[in-house]
Amino acid sequence: MRPKGGFEVHMNKKVIVTILAISTIIIIILYIILGGIRSKDQITNEDGLIRNALMSPDGSKIVYHVDNSMLYRTNNQRLYVIDVDGENRIELDKNTDILFVPIYITPDNSHLFYRAVSWKANYTQILRVDLNGANKTDIALINQIENIVYCHGLSKLAYSVANWTATENNESSSIWLMDIDGENNIKLINFTYPYYVASLQYNPNNNNLIYSLGDMDALSSSILTGSTSDIAYISHGTYSINTSNQTIVELSDFGYSLEISPQSEMIVLGDNPVVPKDYWTINLVNKNLSVLDLKNKNIITFDFTSEGNKILLNSYPGNGLWIINSDGTDLKQILNDDDFHYFAFFGPDDDKIFYHSAVTVSGNIFVMEYVE
Repeated sequence: MRPKGGFEVHMNKKVIVTILAISTIIIIILYIILGGIRSKDQITNEDGLIRNALMSPDGSKIVYHVDNSMLYRTNNQRLYVIDVDGENRIELDKNTDILFVPIYITPDNSHLFYRAVSWKANYTQILRVDLNGANKTDIALINQIENIVYCHGLSKLAYSVANWTATENNESSSIWLMDIDGENNIKLINFTYPYYVASLQYNPNNNNLIYSLGDMDALSSSILTGSTSDIAYISHGTYSINTSNQTIVELSDFGYSLEISPQSEMIVLGDNPVVPKDYWTINLVNKNLSVLDLKNKNIITFDFTSEGNKILLNSYPGNGLWIINSDGTDLKQILNDDDFHYFAFFGPDDDKIFYHSAVTVSGNIFVMEYVE
């Protein structure tokens, strides 16, 4: 005789097995849909807001800037280096009300070039420090730097400056080249009011600089009035300039923010320096222009895979992280949260994504594994 309740127990086992099987299938489907996310881990543990970060060429270390101005009055800006596993955190610099922006880490992980930006005094100090925190060296002190990039094919720094008090027919912006020791400053090109250099990138394939021009008058007016209208971000085009003979080529008659692929064969253009809404890609070989349909998402940072075939999209506000093929196909969300992300970038092998995540006045760096 079957024990009382035996049929119910037998049926419950079947139900449990069925539920487990269905759950497994759902997990597999979600894994495929979400692009291969397996895990995410916190690397840093800071009580302030991490604004800027840079990974070493070999992917072993991250340099980052912490803004503690909401918590402390003095020494509220700090620059650190940390191993990607969260160990061996070293303080590289500290100051009060001066923002630190990492520029370049040497391939042997020995030195960091970075800038210290004083918004109150309106100057930028360019410095070099060993990644163990020793031998901090001043390289240059330059007023009103807007953009700076390391030109590894030239072993030079390229930067743009802007004169926000300029008036009609006067010089308002310019692009310069400088040796990494601060010597031999050379002006490549200057612009008259109302033009200013909104973005600057380096193309090692031909030692060209790629830049976009904004409208100083429109942007200044919007800041004074508190307007966020798109008219504040009038673009005067995107161009390239050869660093040897100063030959200029127009790439498009629009564009503000821009990012160049690792092979330097493509750039992504946004229509707004703060939170772009429209996006394009330009093939730097054949000059072909394509619209990048991101479904009305506001993207604040881009990063390419090492092969340049996929683009990591950092969406604002609170729309997570996305991946899209560089030809504009197969848009996928890989992180769905409500946090604010200042930056996101691939590791050197494209199997990890490092990103900033913040909720209020604090935030940290996280890493997630990624498999195509």
